[in-house]
Amino acid sequence: VMSNKAASETLDTTNAVRPVWLVKVPRFVTQGWAAAAENGNDGTAVVGRVRMEVDPSLLSADNPNPKAEVTIHLNDAATAAATSTAASAVPEQLVLAPQGESDDTGTLHVMCRRDTAMPPTSSCEGKVSHRFDARPRLSEAGDEAVTIDEKYRLLSRKRKNEAEHKDRQVVFITKKDALRTREALRPTAVGFGAQSREERREVKEAAVKVRMERQELQTRLFKLFEEKRLWYLTELTKATNQPNAWLKEVLQEVANQVKRGPDAGKWEIKDEYRAS
Repeated sequence: VMSNKAASETLDTTNAVRPVWLVKVPRFVTQGWAAAAENGNDGTAVVGRVRMEVDPSLLSADNPNPKAEVTIHLNDAATAAATSTAASAVPEQLVLAPQGESDDTGTLHVMCRRDTAMPPTSSCEGKVSHRFDARPRLSEAGDEAVTIDEKYRLLSRKRKNEAEHKDRQVVFITKKDALRTREALRPTAVGFGAQSREERREVKEAAVKVRMERQELQTRLFKLFEEKRLWYLTELTKATNQPNAWLKEVLQEVANQVKRGPDAGKWEIKDEYRAS
């Protein structure tokens, strides 16, 4: 779908039937080409040569047309730009491996748009006749061993190490952060972490609660029991704004839970702490 503005532009099809090659190259090559091309006229520059070579030893009556090896040879400017971009030495030569059949390329065209031109122009620069993958050169090292281009091997190792490297950071956490983590990971009836709506609410509330010191919490509980003789744990939790586990731990030191009768489940101060 084209916009009205794009539809009104003229598409130059002068080179639409020109055969062109579609080559997939490593990123460091495209970055090097782009950097080198900036020094050329109109953003273009010669960055290398494509060479087709046929091994004469393969020529025979049964094979009158031996397959040619196609290679890209980067020039010094492109190699230097690619090396600078990759921060590592890059291979000056890449082998073009054919991809797909000729029938697969019949509908592929190369389109170009020049936004820097006034007005911007669009053109069809050719029809794809061949597709290739640019790969490092492999060589036989004897005993059927195969070696890869040394510069490409070092570059690949560097990129692999960079991908595996993880920056470690030291983070100082506050007491509140530590409590939040502990409450979020406490075991529950459905596993670790809050799962139900009620448990998520409790964890959210506990995240903003800071534990009192033990003596301070005991003093607070004594004052509450002076106001009222019997308390439910939920009432004390709300009145003290303390994490449930910490409140119950301190509460068991100064109060007993009623086991029977109409007040079962409530807490009352121990006899030794009752005011005379």
